[in-house]
Amino acid sequence: MEPFWVAAAVYNVLVIGEPGSGKSVAAARDALSFPGAVVILDPHKDSLAQLFLLHCDSENVLFDRLADLENALGYDLLRPSAHPDPLRRAQQDQRRAEIFVEILMRRRGGDIASSPLTEEWVTALLVLFLSQTNPKPLSILPYGFVPDTDEFRALLRDCPLPEVRAKFRQLEKLSPRGLRAEVGSAARLVNGVFRSPAFLARSHGGFDLGAFLQGGGKLVVEGGGESEDVKRTILCGINLLVTDHCESRPKPYPPVRIYLDECTNARTAGRFEEQKAGETRKYALSWYFMCQHPNFPNGPDGYFQNCQRKEIYRCGHYELARKLAAMIAAGLPPTDETRASRIDALTTDLMNLKPGWRWVTDRSGSRKEYVPLLADPYPPWPGLVEAKMGEKLCRIYARAEYRTAGRLGGGGPGTPPSSPSSPDTPPPPSSSPGASSPAERWKSRRRKPGSGSHGSGGAGG
Repeated sequence: MEPFWVAAAVYNVLVIGEPGSGKSVAAARDALSFPGAVVILDPHKDSLAQLFLLHCDSENVLFDRLADLENALGYDLLRPSAHPDPLRRAQQDQRRAEIFVEILMRRRGGDIASSPLTEEWVTALLVLFLSQTNPKPLSILPYGFVPDTDEFRALLRDCPLPEVRAKFRQLEKLSPRGLRAEVGSAARLVNGVFRSPAFLARSHGGFDLGAFLQGGGKLVVEGGGESEDVKRTILCGINLLVTDHCESRPKPYPPVRIYLDECTNARTAGRFEEQKAGETRKYALSWYFMCQHPNFPNGPDGYFQNCQRKEIYRCGHYELARKLAAMIAAGLPPTDETRASRIDALTTDLMNLKPGWRWVTDRSGSRKEYVPLLADPYPPWPGLVEAKMGEKLCRIYARAEYRTAGRLGGGGPGTPPSSPSSPDTPPPPSSSPGASSPAERWKSRRRKPGSGSHGSGGAGG
């Protein structure tokens, strides 16, 4: 029997509030105290991901900045099924292809029902790739829409599904104009993601995400600096991998929580995440959805129903504040005050909450509470935080997970990475005895020009 706190930690959270209201601080606090594995998917730069890294003292942390190609983790984002039964394997590949199509369609805010031809061809292309008897790199996938190429012929040759081969054989008979009319929109959708260097750098294998989560690891992914299309697909692909792992492990332990920052603006919460939020608690997987407005693609009802805890921060929009006030009022104890006047008062309060204040609604009712700021982990010396973060990232990037991940450009698992050259990668810490710590380096930078190395005329001396 698992510890009692495992069940207590498995609940979904929906957080709503405008920028600057304190959502990121509360999410970082929750992630730092969560008793299990953590996956933070932050579409922005210098936001939740950086806040968590700054205050996290665990050694089992990995950081993936999507714009950094040198320190990428090999997630194997589109992984074929390994089921021994061919029928079950084909069924699972078909289901994975359908989920990935739904993720891809979000990049334009599109609805699958309104683009049936695009859905049909992208699904067929993904099934073609997943069913290969001779596995191929994901970079070959866009060639499924380019007949009369060696890559196209290789994809068809190694596909054991005759109906899929026959479907793509039709493309060989089309004129260039007919080909554009048939698969042009699908090709544009695929090329925008599957030809991206950032996506390809993470499409190889080599990083065992499941084993990392089973060890209680903390995976922090920051999408800042990468295109919206690629960022969305990678983050949602990680959602899919984490969900697959939790649903297939023999025991629901340890608990895992996925944090989706700005999930409506970044479109990292769609049909798939809504469905899984209602299904994965029994697998000890919970979701933490953060947004400014609950304008989810299918409406907010499914998220309000599947999230056992709602946290409401300042909402400057009157209509939204009033709807949320009605929800909060239902969880308050009865008083002599009328329901209408109570909702009016709550609406006014929600629109004027100070940073850090929030209303919480869960199974115990509704209450107002304050989330204190995180204490600064270092003294406020100029450049000290940056130096400490640089050292922390150097330790993280030295882990074996980055060395064993497949490298962009054809390297397989086990290929050692090249020397970091990305401007986002911090330089390695100096081995000089005189600059062995951030404090010493801060002091040396503050010394006046011309002062001796052992002088005391600097500001930090």
